[in-house]
Amino acid sequence: MSRKSPPHRLRRESANQFWLLFFRVKPLFSRIGELKTDNAHREYYLTDMAGLFGKAKSKVVAMKTTNPAEVLGSNTRAEMMEIDGLLRMAKCQQLMTAGASIFFHRLRHRRRCRSRTDTVIEPFVQLLGKTRIGSDCRIRSYSVISNSEIGDGVTLRPGSILDQARVARGAIIGPYSHLRPGKRHRRRRPGGKLRGDQED
Repeated sequence: MSRKSPPHRLRRESANQFWLLFFRVKPLFSRIGELKTDNAHREYYLTDMAGLFGKAKSKVVAMKTTNPAEVLGSNTRAEMMEIDGLLRMAKCQQLMTAGASIFFHRLRHRRRCRSRTDTVIEPFVQLLGKTRIGSDCRIRSYSVISNSEIGDGVTLRPGSILDQARVARGAIIGPYSHLRPGKRHRRRRPGGKLRGDQED
């Protein structure tokens, strides 16, 4: 909502107002032509649709969120970075609730990433795509894991890069290994190199 043209009842409030709007397509397009630009910015506001539907006696429902962080919006780069930090922390809390230990919570991730119990994820790790990490793993700093499956008890040493890889239980990868897509990487033999490991 624009701070320059809020509804009269909200003009004295100092808090920002954020909206998420959900419409049925046919009713929306049947009345969207009624929007006007009689506001400070001379712009069309989709939020005005609620008033148009109300005047037409259509059903309009307001729901209050239990977690304001889920509906935050941003007008500046600083606000955008603040929201980004909240989302990262929420994912870290989810992973830690599942049993992972994360040091320095600046973890880059995607929502579809999963980790099991007793796994330790060090700072500056990136978990991307549909990555799955088993239990009792150690993911060292600066590793980047994308769309990969990692078995239990795996150690990724610093700077390891995995892309669409499958790593068997107990394997030790790196440091600075690049595991190419579509390869299965088996457990390291005692005193030997990891079978199937490909390094750039």
